[in-house]
Amino acid sequence: MLWRRALSLITLGVILNLPLAPAGEWEFIIDGSKDLYRVVQFVSPLEGWIASPTAGLLHSSDGGDNWEVVDLKERVEARVLHFLNKSEGWVGGGNLLLHTKDGGRSWRRMEFEELEIITDLCFASSQKGWVAGYKGKPPHHEGKLLYTDDGGGSWKIGWRSKGETPYKLFFLDDRNGWLSAFGGSGQRIYRMTDGERWEAVELGMIGPIMDLFFIDEKEGWGAGWGGEIIHTCDGGRSWEIQLNTGFPGLTFYAVLFINRKEGWAVGLAPFRGGGVVLHTEDGGGKWEEIFRTGGMKYLRDICYTGGDSIFVVGNGVILRYRDPDLRRMIGIKPLERRMTILGEVKGRGWAVCPETELLQNYPNPFNLETWIPFRLSKPSDAVIRIYDVKGRIVKEIRVEAEGAGLHVVRWDGRDSRGEEVSGGTYFYSLEAGRFKAVRKMTVIK
Repeated sequence: MLWRRALSLITLGVILNLPLAPAGEWEFIIDGSKDLYRVVQFVSPLEGWIASPTAGLLHSSDGGDNWEVVDLKERVEARVLHFLNKSEGWVGGGNLLLHTKDGGRSWRRMEFEELEIITDLCFASSQKGWVAGYKGKPPHHEGKLLYTDDGGGSWKIGWRSKGETPYKLFFLDDRNGWLSAFGGSGQRIYRMTDGERWEAVELGMIGPIMDLFFIDEKEGWGAGWGGEIIHTCDGGRSWEIQLNTGFPGLTFYAVLFINRKEGWAVGLAPFRGGGVVLHTEDGGGKWEEIFRTGGMKYLRDICYTGGDSIFVVGNGVILRYRDPDLRRMIGIKPLERRMTILGEVKGRGWAVCPETELLQNYPNPFNLETWIPFRLSKPSDAVIRIYDVKGRIVKEIRVEAEGAGLHVVRWDGRDSRGEEVSGGTYFYSLEAGRFKAVRKMTVIK
């Protein structure tokens, strides 16, 4: 199972009773509405869309200052949304999808007999797209992923699984995509690298991952139930828990990064009285709570406009954060924040994708057994060799095709013949690709 928990524990920092962020940074565009705003997307700094199961489809052409309801020509509980540009996009709910090529003036209707509920959709181009959903009542339902190569003229089944619910799709292009799905066997992340075949990665019995975000083909994050944020450095082949608050009821619904270090997560924290926004400047090593809504105004989605604004939507609220530095920070370096910190959650693991490194064994000194940890910057076969003080190989441990991140191997204090080694000083080395390193350890008898 390609799933690893970091060796270091993750703890919650002290909650500070400080005022909210200074005026002019976070602002309510809409507050107190009875509508649920579920998905927000901007295709340019000015042009944005919001899907709402109660209000329908909303559109802004002035950077989010004003929003107007779009006439969909029929009643649609809008829960999913994807626009390629200001003219072409899709919106849907239930088993219905609507497609426009003229900015919402006219719509083409698509109804899916294979699905009862559409959970997400994503289009890489005007021709190629995917729709995720399920049919039947959980836990006896069947999750499905449909795809089209002709703009929705026809659809084929690209993935199906009984008892699994697909939650989130994320595509970088028409070849590289990821799907989060949860079922009786736990959480899985499916990954695709060739535009056709899906590979399942078992994450085990953690809560559902509600959102995925990738900065490139290798590095990405997921966020979901239980206040968990997960992180990958190898395109989703393996994952580690970057943040686990352990708070009952805390759910992250969306996560966003604008470069490898600068990111946000939004969701619901009932014990804090409503929606929360967390922020990191180091790729997730430390998360700080920078905004809370109060009440039960939980936050459902977050989007960067491409200009100086980030939008967050949720239960009765549309929020905007404005910072003139946002545009220049894309892919360059973390922002210099001017935020009031409400509290902080610190992770004692890796914040960004690690460099290859051989770590000190533990315990050391040891008697019966010891553990040898090491990190890989990318998937690679690795070899651990143990030597005596004369340089002779005592034991060789091969680790094949491991993913990036932390790995740990056990040595039982025996040589290659199965005999216990004598007490004294020993050396152990790591070879992975071109990387080589040696450390010292002590056996006590």
